[in-house]
Amino acid sequence: MPAMKVCRRTAGEGSGHTARVYVSEESHSGIVPMNHYRLVREVILATQGDKETFKSWLSKTIEPEALIRWVDEDVHQRWGTKAAVRVLGIAMSGCDVAPVGNVKNQSPSEIKTRKLDQVPGLVGPVENIFGISQVLSWLAGQRAEIGEDFEWRSQVQDLMNKLTR
Repeated sequence: MPAMKVCRRTAGEGSGHTARVYVSEESHSGIVPMNHYRLVREVILATQGDKETFKSWLSKTIEPEALIRWVDEDVHQRWGTKAAVRVLGIAMSGCDVAPVGNVKNQSPSEIKTRKLDQVPGLVGPVENIFGISQVLSWLAGQRAEIGEDFEWRSQVQDLMNKLTR
């Protein structure tokens, strides 16, 4: 590993009294300095859009008919019958659910369920769009395979877009 030059100046010393943080990061060509200020600024700016989205979702209620239609169509198509049943059950009760009995040739909203454990941080029935995003995020995080977990988490925004269109 190449030697790094160490500066012995404190943050308040020097012109402008501005502390700059450079962290060494490995790249294909060796060690390169990375300006974390730029990276942090980009993340903060990106989260401003998320903040507005969440604010909007918190103020939008969800009608049971719209929730059922979305689960029966969009969630069912993307994540399958069992996950769609669980999304609806969690949204309606705040508890995870398991399908009971025959699930073939039925819409997720028609399938009987058995209540399981309370989902942390959720109180059912979910009353706004933000709560639905939490249901999807929690369920996506329950996948046994890490690759599937990441894949499902990456699909939450698309499912939310379909719900809010």
